Amino acid sequence: MPYLKRLFALNYNKFVCYIRYAMLRYSTVTATIGSKDHYNQLKP
Repeated sequence: MPYLKRLFALNYNKFVCYIRYAMLRYSTVTATIGSKDHYNQLKP
């Protein structure tokens, strides 16, 4: 049981880091693109 708890804690930290990274990337991309219309134009 302690092993599972430790594994969960490890995965949780990794998950939080991943979420933070994704949010940072998303905000950067959103700021770069600006508007949704511009984003739709970029899509093939």
